[in-house]
Amino acid sequence: MNILIVLIWLWTIFLIIFVGVPCFYYLYLRKISSGDWGLKIDKNYLPTVTMMVPMHNEEKVIRLKLENLAALEYPRDKLQILLVNDGSTDNTLKEVSDFTKNSALNFTVINFCSQCGKTVALNNALKYANGEIVIVSDSDAFLATDILLKTMPFFADPSVGALISREELIEPETSWVSETEKVYFDLVYGTIKHGESKLHSTIMFHGGFAAYRKSILEKFNVETDDTGTALDIVQKGKRTIMVPDAVSYCFEFSDWTDKFNIKVRRAIHNIKTWTRCLRLLLQGKLLLPKKIVIPEIFLYMIEPYIFLAFLIVSVLLISYSSLLILLFALLTAALLLRKKTRMLLCEVVQNNCFLLVAILSVVIGRQVICWKTAQNPRAVITRETLKNLKLI
Repeated sequence: MNILIVLIWLWTIFLIIFVGVPCFYYLYLRKISSGDWGLKIDKNYLPTVTMMVPMHNEEKVIRLKLENLAALEYPRDKLQILLVNDGSTDNTLKEVSDFTKNSALNFTVINFCSQCGKTVALNNALKYANGEIVIVSDSDAFLATDILLKTMPFFADPSVGALISREELIEPETSWVSETEKVYFDLVYGTIKHGESKLHSTIMFHGGFAAYRKSILEKFNVETDDTGTALDIVQKGKRTIMVPDAVSYCFEFSDWTDKFNIKVRRAIHNIKTWTRCLRLLLQGKLLLPKKIVIPEIFLYMIEPYIFLAFLIVSVLLISYSSLLILLFALLTAALLLRKKTRMLLCEVVQNNCFLLVAILSVVIGRQVICWKTAQNPRAVITRETLKNLKLI
């Protein structure tokens, strides 16, 4: 009986920590996100821009991407587009050639015959960028036509070193895999990144649309990609923010294998970045506020272990009595009745599993330099869908 009481106490403690910390941080940032930016935002500020599009075997989507870029609302004499081909072995370059030869836009193709990895390719191509602002946008990300008009004015404030758009899913109802991912997007982009941006900075950058002030961008971080690059900018005394009114769209995972591979890769980058943050924090050198760093380090590096411990204690508890098995079954059924709750629980479980795999990968020294193209999301991208959203 004493063991049972101990297990009940442990189960309660783990549950409170597992649920309480994320909820408190969410509610805190939701309040912060309603505040002012504290920035000088000039709608008339339109700097020169270089858009860098990394490509690796993108024949299914690259023509649609180029049409999307051609539809952007921005002065043509201030927009340079660099198409960075990282060793494509399909018809990507042919698709690019067929489109660009009849286009009035300033397209330049930077071709690397062998694959060296997205970030390495971007660094090698960076010397060709002429714009005051350098933007990275993945081939399968589609930008709202006014995205530049809504983001560039933030660079009028010299404290802003980099920014990202809000990212939205196209057709998230494709499968349960993408439906659960939408829950994540709504929480992270709707509240977390917005609140962190208002507080100071969010370093959780993405490849859909990430813009950097070129004067302080020495190179993209090879080891930790978008997130590591954002941290580099913060460490130079600048802010890195998300602009919620600016939107980029992506087709997310309809296949769980794609989701697993991509989410684990991203988690590896994020864990390495937060490990670096922790090291800088202990050294007294971190310029990112503790109000952001400490909760994020907990969520990425401690919460997965709390999740694992909670599962183990739950299994031990229900092994003690059939009554507890019944109670757990009823509780689980009650939580799964509402679809929104069901999707949230599913995404929470998935993300913590991805983080545990990523932590193990970091411990054993797994390196992620070259990326593999996820084909399933690309397979559902259609011209009709993009036209309906007025993206082309």
